[in-house]
Parts: sequence; C-alpha cells; structure tokens
Amino acid sequence: MSTRKKTRQQHNQGSQPLPQPSDYETDAPTMSTHPPPPPRSNEELNHSVLLRYNPSITSILAIAPYATVYAYSHSTSGWIKSGVEGTIFVCELTPNELGVVRYSVIVLNRRGLENFEVEVKTAESVQWEEPYIMLQDESMDENGEMVVHGLYVFHEDETSTEGLHLQMAKAIQECAERADKSRAQAEVLSAAEMAKQKNGYGKEENNQLDEDEPDSVAMGRQLSLRELFGKQREIDSGWSVKAHQSPATQSKEFSVPSHSTLQQQQQQSIRGGLTSTTQFDMNPETEFFMTGRNFTPQMLAQQQQARSQQGQRF
Repeated sequence: MSTRKKTRQQHNQGSQPLPQPSDYETDAPTMSTHPPPPPRSNEELNHSVLLRYNPSITSILAIAPYATVYAYSHSTSGWIKSGVEGTIFVCELTPNELGVVRYSVIVLNRRGLENFEVEVKTAESVQWEEPYIMLQDESMDENGEMVVHGLYVFHEDETSTEGLHLQMAKAIQECAERADKSRAQAEVLSAAEMAKQKNGYGKEENNQLDEDEPDSVAMGRQLSLRELFGKQREIDSGWSVKAHQSPATQSKEFSVPSHSTLQQQQQQSIRGGLTSTTQFDMNPETEFFMTGRNFTPQMLAQQQQARSQQGQRF
C-alpha cells in the first residue's frame, strides 16, 4: 500500500508545472507611458474617413444616414438604380486657384467599392423634384447625353429622419448658389485685374513715348505751320552748319590777308628755311640780300638805266 501511495505522490508532483522565476520587474504591473487618445466626435471620425477618398475636403456641412443613387435614362425617361447606397455627405472643399468656393456631394457605398461623388458648381445643376434631389453632371454617357443623377434620401415620418430629405435638398441648393455667386465674383475680379494690368502696361508705353518725344502735341489740338515746320527747319539748319563748318571756322571770322601780311609771311618762311639750311655765316651783305625786296624785270631795267645815266655824267 505504501508503495502505491508513493507512486501516486510522485506522479502528482511530476504533473505539476515548475515554478517560474520572478523578479521585481515581472511582478510589477505593466503601465503604458502614452496617454490615451482624446475622444473624437462623430463628425471628426467621419471627416477622417472622407479624407481617405478626397483630401481636399475641409468640413462636413450636412449628413443623412442613408441614401440611394439613381441614374436617369434618356431612352426610357425613367430612373435606374446605380448600385450605390449608403451615408450621404455634403462637404466643403478647398477653393480653387481663383478663390472660388467649392462643394461636393459624397455617398459612401455600402454595397460595393465604388463611391459616388459629384461637385456642385452652379445653381442650375441642382433641382429638387419630389422625391429626388437631381444633380446634373458635366460628363456625358455613352450616347452623348448629359448625365443626371437622382438622390433618394431615406426618411420616415414620426422618426428622427422625418423631413431629412428636405433638409439635404436645401443644403445642396444653398451650396450651389454660393458656388455660383463666388464664381461670378471671381470672374469680375479677374477681369478687373486683367484690365488694370493692361491699362498699366499702356500707361507705361505712353510715358515712354512722352519721354522719347517731349515736343509732341496732345491729341485734339491743331498744329500751326510754324510749329509743324519750324522745328524741322531748326534741326536741318543745325545739321548743315555742323556738317559744312569745322570747329575752327565756327569760332573765328573769315578775313582776307593783305599784301604786306603775305610778304611778311613769305619772308618769315624764307628766313626759317635759310636759318635751318644755311651753311655759311651771316654778314651784312648776305643779310642785305636776305632782307631785300623781290626784284621784278621792270625794277631791274630801271636800275640798269639809272646806272647808265650816272656813268654818262662822270
């Protein structure tokens, strides 16, 4: 009996799990150092989800729990389900490069992966006709017809959804009107800015022309013949004087030299030439010949006649 009890005790001891080693760190409860995320509202959660599909969404203006998207058939003149059903959102988007506000209608599809989204641009593209909110798209179908969507917003009397379809229709129409008005204002401002730039450019050109032609006459005033030809005559006369007169002749008066002046100039030139080229010493005789008058044949004949008369006397 004792042997059986020992065997049972050993078997029980072998089946028990071995004690695990422990220390102060493993025994202490684990505590997270990161604070819990702040609670977010349903609108913030919806916004974060919509940003995955369209990052340009800035805010959500209206929500309806459930809506069905229909497509208008031009051939049958009826509405056909498009296969998109889910929560509908009216969202505001970032403005475009001209500052025009933008809005869109989004339906997150619960029956497929393809969602519905249309940007609302003009008031004419939105129309309410019970029970559909009709949105006209800029795209064309395969037959070249304009695409028209119909949104049926689920609503039920005496519930929280009572009158919700009317609220959504009003919100979409107001967004379309604001977008239309903003676009018109942007176009006016853009046209004014372009006109301002054009006028400024034209004004600069006129100023440049005024600087280049200071003597121009304003439009509407008649020119006299003196004004018309006087300026050109002054320009022509100034050009002729500058072209036909040297600076020396312009500053000095022209005078005819006398005979004595010419003789003095000739004597000075002869003296200068003899002084530079002579190879004998100056004496009274050579000086006499140098300073003597220029003899002509008549003067020589007179001198010979005078000498002959003196010889006859002696």
